[in-house]
Amino acid sequence: MNFSTKNLRRKGLYGVCALMMTLNVEAERLPEMPLKASLNGVEVSDMGRFIPGLGDYTLEGKAKVGRTIRIAFSGVEFEPTEDGDVRLVQKDGTVYVFQNGRFKSLSSSHPMYEEGKNVVKNPSFEIVAEDYGNGRWRPADWETWNGGMPTWGGDVGKTNVRENAAYRSDGVKSIIMHSESRYLMQELAEAVVEPGAYYCLSYDYWTSEGVGNGGSTYRLMFGTERNTGNILDLKGHTTESNGTARCHFVTSFRMPDELPRNLWFSFFRGESKVDWIDNVKLVKIMPDAQGLSGLDNATYVEGQAYAPENLALEGDDYMDMTGRLVNPSFDEGTNGWTLTADGVQVKISTGEKGGVIKGGQNHLQLWKGSGGIDGRFYQEVKDLPNGKYTVRAAISSSFKGTVKLYMNDSEKSLSAGGTWAEVTGVVFDGNLELGLDLATSGSPTIDMDDFTLSFHGADKESYMAVLTRQMKQAVADTLAMTGHTGDLPGYNNIEQYREVMKDVNLLSSDAEISEVERILSDLASAMEEWESIQIDYSRLKDAEKKLENAINVSDYPDKSCFQSLINEMNGMYTGEKDARPQIDEVLDKVDEALAELDAYRVLVELITDFNTRMEQTQYPGQEDLKIVIEQAWEVAKAPFGKDLTEVTKRLRQAWTAYYESQFTEKPIKQTVSVVDTSLDGSEKFVLRVDGKPFYMTNVQLRTDKLRGYEGWTEEAIEKAVKQAADDHFNTLSIPVFWREIEPEKDCFDWTILDRYMGWCHKYGLKMELLWFSWSSGGRVQYLWNHNGRKELRTPDYVCSLDGKSDFNMKRTEWEYSLDWKDKELMEREKYVLSKVMEHVARWDIHNGGGHTVVGVQLGNEARSHGNNMASAAEIIDYYSYVGAAVKQSEYVVWTRLNCVSWETAGRVDANEKKRVNSGTNIDFVGVDIYGADAGMIKGDMWGYLGNKGKNFRMIMEIDAKDANSPIYQMAALAGDKSFDYYNFCVVDGNALYSNNGMELVERAHIGLVRQRNKILNLANQDFALKSHGKGLYVYNYAGKSTDLEKGLDGIAYFPGTASSQAVAIRHTNEDYLLLSTSTGNFNLPASMDGWKATAGYMNENNEWVSESDVEIINRVIKFTAPACVKVSKEVTSIPFVHVESVDIRPGRGGLLVRADHTIGIYNLKGELEANVNANETYVWVSLPSGYYVVENRKIMVR
Repeated sequence: MNFSTKNLRRKGLYGVCALMMTLNVEAERLPEMPLKASLNGVEVSDMGRFIPGLGDYTLEGKAKVGRTIRIAFSGVEFEPTEDGDVRLVQKDGTVYVFQNGRFKSLSSSHPMYEEGKNVVKNPSFEIVAEDYGNGRWRPADWETWNGGMPTWGGDVGKTNVRENAAYRSDGVKSIIMHSESRYLMQELAEAVVEPGAYYCLSYDYWTSEGVGNGGSTYRLMFGTERNTGNILDLKGHTTESNGTARCHFVTSFRMPDELPRNLWFSFFRGESKVDWIDNVKLVKIMPDAQGLSGLDNATYVEGQAYAPENLALEGDDYMDMTGRLVNPSFDEGTNGWTLTADGVQVKISTGEKGGVIKGGQNHLQLWKGSGGIDGRFYQEVKDLPNGKYTVRAAISSSFKGTVKLYMNDSEKSLSAGGTWAEVTGVVFDGNLELGLDLATSGSPTIDMDDFTLSFHGADKESYMAVLTRQMKQAVADTLAMTGHTGDLPGYNNIEQYREVMKDVNLLSSDAEISEVERILSDLASAMEEWESIQIDYSRLKDAEKKLENAINVSDYPDKSCFQSLINEMNGMYTGEKDARPQIDEVLDKVDEALAELDAYRVLVELITDFNTRMEQTQYPGQEDLKIVIEQAWEVAKAPFGKDLTEVTKRLRQAWTAYYESQFTEKPIKQTVSVVDTSLDGSEKFVLRVDGKPFYMTNVQLRTDKLRGYEGWTEEAIEKAVKQAADDHFNTLSIPVFWREIEPEKDCFDWTILDRYMGWCHKYGLKMELLWFSWSSGGRVQYLWNHNGRKELRTPDYVCSLDGKSDFNMKRTEWEYSLDWKDKELMEREKYVLSKVMEHVARWDIHNGGGHTVVGVQLGNEARSHGNNMASAAEIIDYYSYVGAAVKQSEYVVWTRLNCVSWETAGRVDANEKKRVNSGTNIDFVGVDIYGADAGMIKGDMWGYLGNKGKNFRMIMEIDAKDANSPIYQMAALAGDKSFDYYNFCVVDGNALYSNNGMELVERAHIGLVRQRNKILNLANQDFALKSHGKGLYVYNYAGKSTDLEKGLDGIAYFPGTASSQAVAIRHTNEDYLLLSTSTGNFNLPASMDGWKATAGYMNENNEWVSESDVEIINRVIKFTAPACVKVSKEVTSIPFVHVESVDIRPGRGGLLVRADHTIGIYNLKGELEANVNANETYVWVSLPSGYYVVENRKIMVR
């Protein structure tokens, strides 16, 4: 076909690129199209004037061999090879031809027409009518509406025009349709649209990044008023659910023969989502050719592309059905997928894996440290066309055991390593289950990405193969039923099986595919019914066994009532009558019986435990506790009919009251720690403890997992705490779980918390209390999962294993989730945390007031989970509300919130906005970052943790197992950030120490960690105060250079090894601190000739403590080990007068002096700065910061 110039001009718009071609030379991919038998379209009455749409359509009619089918407007032709139905389907600019259901060919559509001018005003939103500031505008000529009012504005949630290169097609602007907006509309120029004419409407659109966007379907309306479609109401685009790539929509239509002079055009959507629109065009089209020939009759459907219901595909041709999968490339985390195995770490990774999974894009990883993964990772797809399918995926794995890619009853075993795996199977009832079947041991890692689903059409041979397999299973089922093989219930559905097997025996070799499908479906129904019967009855049998076991191990005084229930259950199981309607009622009775036995066990254990612990202590409330224990023991002797739960609660509360009676001193309100953002006397934001600058050398210790996952003893865990102190960490971040401190509602137990605080106090460590309430990543996880013991992190009234709660639950099974928007939950969590802080205050004053706890992390990686959606602002609101428990307590410390890397920036923004508008109880928001490098750590980490507002920057988790993590610790210092290793030992595959049983095993880089911790503690306050590039300089921050590097004030450093790192600090203008992690030389500038050097450290008052002199040779100071050296000008001779009574108190910006005579204040050059006659009263002397000599004492002024 010859192309005219005007047709070539249309190629870019509609994606036209190829001439007609015949298939079956190589495999063809068809896009997903619904399968439909009857079109129910409109009859083409005037074939001579037929013009199809420019968008999707379906055209079907009767054809005969020898008569060429032609659509003149689009240049499409097809030569039928047999008489019958021919269907032509245009999808995304390509026409697919089906003959009697069989796919035959495809052809590109080349519409031949001229077009008029665009009648839409301001089509690319370049002309603006109002500037909202911050790069946001209101466009001219357009209006918005939410059903009640306009939605323009510059705030979040408002619709506006922006300049974002990721979301525009031409010019510099495009419009963002934000969540409030339902309509975008404009009144077209008067009489600009011609009645009865053909028009083409096109535009570009994008789905905005962010969770929950996509899936919005637009309507395109023409009406006499705003927001109406009384002239034309057309279906528009549906926004994509994955990614932000540009999409194009086009449709053509004929305007009605009568139109008003004033016409409104409107976009309409019915959902609150965020997407973008640009380049809107409405142009009149004037066809160069028209007409349809070669068909006896024709039915036409505009806007829909339907493949035949009896679709047949030849060779390797397939229809791409990947769009029916939910989240096949894991761009939305695990949304749409289900994992049946417990204790598995499921995370999104972006690294290249196995040569088949590309780097730089999301893929999913399953990992378990020990015990293997046994279960399925899958998703279900419903309402698929029946037929043959292929599932394909990129898999990279390391495992022992078996991993299979499966779809329905077909499976493919995989080998370890990287591979593109595929499995082919059959769908015969519209339902497909696909995924991985895992039966592994040890420590498996399974990475996966890019699942695809291909449809190969109806396939009788495949159906018969499935039927043969299913019949073997059916025969085995009926034999088991009649022979009562195994422990099967007395009731079954054998008659249903026999009816289907009779149909199978009557099935002829030339039976229609539809008949085979029906029998397969009937057989599947029979097998599903039998499976359902067994599942229901297995619940009965399992409950019976569970109750029997509980009775056998219980010391409950009278068990006869429980035995009668056992007898009832056995009769139901063996009887031939369908007992399923009664099973739930009986199981409720079993639950009540088990609860009674368990309540009795708990009561007796608590009586024994509390009695033993009471005998080992002598707290003031002992007599009161004795009375309650005696009362509880009387109930335990005759428990039937008693409320054991209430008795247990009274006993717990009595123990708490007894335990708390030891804390006799009442705390007073005190501020223990703050985040100082004043920049008064500091070069960056500063953490302060007891008013003094504090730089944390910090590591998180998962005491909970050591105990509840690994089975470690308390003695072994305490050794880990001591080791952390020996490794020169000054702070431990320790999780404290809701269940640990409130095992039952309103019954508080401080044992675990006091143990943690006591260990830290004992070994000279500060403690950050990580408040692990209900949410880690928006879900409730296990506290205990070891040796058969499973307990959630929450008390049962918050979330129990059976998915019950006093609060609103969003997911009632693993992984459980509560509602971020539940005000009652927020209030309760705030109350419980206030009780924690109240106890911390009492414990602290009882233990000497050393202020062991210095900070509280309010939540762990707070985020949406499943259908528990929450915006960054809503999560910040939640934790700010909870954080009031800390800020309003008697023991005020800093509060922080850690975030998944890519979600950090949004939560920082939300917290800073709240700080400005109404105030926040979250002092700072930090990042959990894995897979980083030194440059990223020093910088803003891809924008995750930039300098914003008053947010103190902290890396709150980073992989401690990474051999470069010590290097990153110094890179963080160079980036003015605090740094917390995750984690200290054993768990989660990220630990600094591995283990041999309960003994710690050092990793190779632990020595580097100790070096850095040591030097950071030698001048801790200066590290907290000084900023890199100002009063501090980090040398070789990336830890990979042996070159001389010049830094602070001409001071250079020559690393002894590539991993040697160093810091120079300007303590005052006349004192510098030089610190090196290992071997290396500091080269001093000529201006420091004659200066003296000593080795030592800065004490808790930030005063220098000299331990030895250091030799400076040719202005070079050599380091052979981690150390701190102070270099300073030598003090010249200063007059000295001995006095009996002098009191000198340094302060910020001066000295407070009292003396009984006149004294002189000298600088280090020996120059007199001031004479003071204090006359036995205190006098304030203002001085610049630096060192001064007063009465032969060297004193620092800040």
